[in-house]
Amino acid sequence: MRKTQRVTKGQYGYMVYQKKFTMIRSISYFGISLAIYIMGRISTGTNANLLSIVAVLGCLPASKSMVNAIMFLRAKECSEDLHRKIEPAVGELDGGYDFLLTSYSANFALSHVVIRGNNLCGITEDPKCDVAKAQQHLDDLFRQNSFKGMTFKIFTEPGKYTERLQQLQKLEKSGQEAEMLQLVGNISL
Repeated sequence: MRKTQRVTKGQYGYMVYQKKFTMIRSISYFGISLAIYIMGRISTGTNANLLSIVAVLGCLPASKSMVNAIMFLRAKECSEDLHRKIEPAVGELDGGYDFLLTSYSANFALSHVVIRGNNLCGITEDPKCDVAKAQQHLDDLFRQNSFKGMTFKIFTEPGKYTERLQQLQKLEKSGQEAEMLQLVGNISL
């Protein structure tokens, strides 16, 4: 029997894992509530019983889980093709995969993000992603979290992105890359 490994935020395959996990969790929660309701209905012969109330209250976490599952189902993950293209160029850079940034006006699906020094570079495969707004959103969030003087660049073409990754390899680390990457993880789905 093969045990499924947990994929954490930033690892390749995170979105695929979360889509499966949240859907299974949601169905299980609704199944438990339905089972409790049926037990109450069979044991008393009416809906007016304590188990019916418990079943209805059990729908609250189930509904919250389903909303989470729907968010993950709508999110786009990094494609296998892009992963193969950029992985050799990443090298020692601090980065991660499958970040979905949300703002009041739009969502920004970033397939991959790297940080070196005061530079954050990312790539999106989503044709609807407004790159300029994504860069501004990141700038605002980093300023709010006391990271000043950052440069943000989101690419749409893998060739240009891998070229930039090679340039970033030559820059010195600031020592705050892990902290900045954690911020990107905290502000994403």
